[in-house]
Amino acid sequence: MSHLRNSGRSSRCTHARPQAAGALALASIATFFTPTASAQSISELGSLTPGDNCQAMAVSADGSVVAGYAGVPGGNHAFRWTAAGGMQDLGDFDHNSAATSISADGSCVVGWGVVLITRPDSSQGAYARVFRWTAAGGLENIGGSSTVDPNSGIANSGIGRAVNANGSVVIGDGGGCNLTETFRWTQATGTHSIGTFPLSDPCYSNVTAYALNFDGTVAVGQADMRAYRWTLGSGMIDLGNLTSHPWRMAAAKGITADGTVIVGSWGVNAAGFITQAFRWRADLGMQNLGSLDGAGISPADTATISVSNDGSVIVGTSNTADFIPRPFLWTQATGMVNLQTYLAAMGVDLTGWSLCYATGLSADGRTIVGNACMSPNATSGFIVRLPAVLPPCVTVTTPTSVAGCPGGTAGFSVIGTGVGPITYQWRRDSIALDTMANPSAATATLTLTGTQATDAGSYDCVVTSACGTATSGAAMLTVCAADFDCDGTVDFFDYDAFVMCFEGLACPPDKTADFDQDGSVDFFDYDAFVVAFETPC
Repeated sequence: MSHLRNSGRSSRCTHARPQAAGALALASIATFFTPTASAQSISELGSLTPGDNCQAMAVSADGSVVAGYAGVPGGNHAFRWTAAGGMQDLGDFDHNSAATSISADGSCVVGWGVVLITRPDSSQGAYARVFRWTAAGGLENIGGSSTVDPNSGIANSGIGRAVNANGSVVIGDGGGCNLTETFRWTQATGTHSIGTFPLSDPCYSNVTAYALNFDGTVAVGQADMRAYRWTLGSGMIDLGNLTSHPWRMAAAKGITADGTVIVGSWGVNAAGFITQAFRWRADLGMQNLGSLDGAGISPADTATISVSNDGSVIVGTSNTADFIPRPFLWTQATGMVNLQTYLAAMGVDLTGWSLCYATGLSADGRTIVGNACMSPNATSGFIVRLPAVLPPCVTVTTPTSVAGCPGGTAGFSVIGTGVGPITYQWRRDSIALDTMANPSAATATLTLTGTQATDAGSYDCVVTSACGTATSGAAMLTVCAADFDCDGTVDFFDYDAFVMCFEGLACPPDKTADFDQDGSVDFFDYDAFVVAFETPC
């Protein structure tokens, strides 16, 4: 894991799988209270060492307890933070530690710490081991991989990845045969491998765990580049993929409390990390949620994607085409939106902040923790508290088709809703109308005056809010030449009106009997009108 540590501004965060040694980037947590247009605030969480920062990695179910890691002299330590108690240093074994997950009730933190082990050849090496922390037991070493690396005679590492609601079950992964396996720990049974897919070589299966449900009976992760769901009863089940590419990959990253909804990433690994987010249910299978701007979920194999207990809110990280990370928020109402843009549009003051990663989500989907690339105090951790009802990024109604008449007036209207200011751009046949020539083309109601046959076509409206764009459905404008009195219907009143105008008695406003527009009024105009009158619009 490569990170920057400094006392000034950091220009970019990186967030990869923690390694057993090396200094980790530091970040502090800024708290966003419920964002409104008039009241929002940012406050620092603090640090373990003055001037150092911290990384937020996980949050309890109620959003009140945060776990992660923070800088100490020579490395970093896992921490547990509450509003009342501040940041608590959880210590380490021999060197360095980092928290990766916290129980739903906030009482148990898991992660990894470095231990020094003497190898069979009498040399000494640093290896990661899973820790489980509770207030009563402190930092407990619960081991790691059970598969021994034949090159060193010991298991390479152990990283605690997730814990169940009350801290009684822990899953993690670690080295075995120079690769990885996933293991499950309980107080009664100790540590046991959860296995791999049938016919896989257990020594080369690269099995990684990412999340547990509330009671610890369902685990999710990645094995042989495939997303899996594991249960005590059925073992490991492949969740599938949404591509048939030879280098397809998928990884399950998050799970709901009851284990029925799973989120993760899928896509192509060998061709540029082009990956998207997915949501899976047994009855619906894997559904694509996409990514910001069509780019990739970042990084494809390790980025956290979290889901609320009811499966309605999802957060994670999506790269730009240049691999710059951005946190995303997904709901059915908002779709996938850039979290920073969405928060700013709701009125949260993010001046000086550049949010990069969303790493955890509370059970109700209203508290998000993550990390920033830059903040007013060079921090890279944050906690965001969202309102009870999330407004959609942008929605728009579909206009109603209308029939116009030559020289008459026609119009369309839409209703656009969303976060922040709303702008409108009307289009005809997918070509933007000139808002200088017709200012109403930049409003919710388009008005066309002096309509002619050339105005007929398909009209829609592109509505843009501060965090996204939506295009309305299309409506048709037909210019009905036989509607001579411009009352919206074609009937004998139109015939009588044309005859009176043709005979020079009276013409409707802005009308002429020169129906064929050849510059003269003659029986060719009469014949042209009769043909139009007898042809329904």
